[in-house]
Amino acid sequence: MKQIVISAPGGPEVIQLTDAPVPLAGPGEVMIKVKASSINHLDIWVRKGLPRTPYPIVPGCDAAGVVEAVGPGITHFKSGDRVFISPGTSCGVCESCRNGMDNYCRQYHIRGESTQGAHREYLTAPVQDVYPLPDTVSFEEAAAATLTYLTAWQMLVRKGQIQPGQTLFVWGAGSGVGTAAIQLAKLYGARVLAVAATDGKRQRALGIGADAVYDSRASDIVQWVKSQTGKSGVDLVFEHTGKITLPDSIAMTRYGGTIVTCGATTGWDAAIDLRHIFFRQLSLLGSTMGPKAVLPDLVQLIAERKLNPCIDSIYPLSQVREAQERADSGQQFGKVVIQI
Repeated sequence: MKQIVISAPGGPEVIQLTDAPVPLAGPGEVMIKVKASSINHLDIWVRKGLPRTPYPIVPGCDAAGVVEAVGPGITHFKSGDRVFISPGTSCGVCESCRNGMDNYCRQYHIRGESTQGAHREYLTAPVQDVYPLPDTVSFEEAAAATLTYLTAWQMLVRKGQIQPGQTLFVWGAGSGVGTAAIQLAKLYGARVLAVAATDGKRQRALGIGADAVYDSRASDIVQWVKSQTGKSGVDLVFEHTGKITLPDSIAMTRYGGTIVTCGATTGWDAAIDLRHIFFRQLSLLGSTMGPKAVLPDLVQLIAERKLNPCIDSIYPLSQVREAQERADSGQQFGKVVIQI
C-alpha cells in the first residue's frame, strides 16, 4: 500500500510517499480502507518537530473509509461498512477511560502525533475507536470534522459551559477549529464575534453563522469587541493561537468570564498579567481534544445538516506536501482534505 512517512523533522521536503505492507486486523481490531483524511495544524508541527513524536511517523489524525476486514471477536462491523475513527486513542481501562474521559488518559495518543496516523491507504484500529458513518455524510466531511469538532465541543461545552444568549469571541475564524467553533456556538444559541485576515474569509465566516467579524490584522480588536458588547466584553474566548493573542483575549473578557485555550500557533511563552486574572475573576482553562463518546452525536448533527464541515480544498495522497503547504499558508478557509 501507499503511505506518507516523515522520517525526521524538517521542511516540506521530508514528506515522502512510500510503500508499506498492508496491515492485518488482530483480535479486537478493524482493518479500514481509508477513503479520506485531512490536514490539521498538528501535522505541520509534527513535520517541523515535536518532542513526543516517534519518527519515522505516518501523519494524519482523521480518517474515514470502508471496513476491509475484522479481527477475531468483532461481530458488529463487517466488510463494506462505512466508518470513521476517533483521532485519539487511549488505554481503555484506566479510571479516566472508564468514566468517559478518555482524553485525560495518561496513555492517550493523537493519531499522527505520538502514534501512527491516517495518511495511508489502509490502517487498523481498536474496535472501540471505530464508529459507523451515516450514508448522508461523505468520507471527506467526516475526515474534515472529527478532530476539529471534537476539540471545539470540549472547549465550548465541557470547559466553557456555553449558554444561550452568551457572547463568544473566536480567533482565526477561517481555521478548521474556528469554523467548527462558530457553528457549534450558534447551535447552542450563543452570539459569535470573530476575526479573520481577509474580506473573503470574513464574508464566509458570516455565512456559517458568525454575527460580526473584524479584521484580525487590526490593532484595535479589543476596542471593537467592547463596542460590540456595550463595553462589558465577551463571556467566553475561544483561544487557539497563543502568545500574540492571549493578552487581548484576557483584555476582551468580561468580569467573571472564561478563556479556553487549546493551542499556541503563535508561540507558547505568553506573558500574562495575573492582576487581570484574579481581580476580574477570570477563568483561564486548558483543553486538549475531547471524549470520543461525543463523536457519534457530532457526526449525526452533520448528517442532519445542523453542522456543516467547511472543506477548503481536496488533494490526493500523493500531494500531501502541497496540502500541508496550503494549510500552512493561512489562505485556507476550513479544512484541507486528503482523498485516498
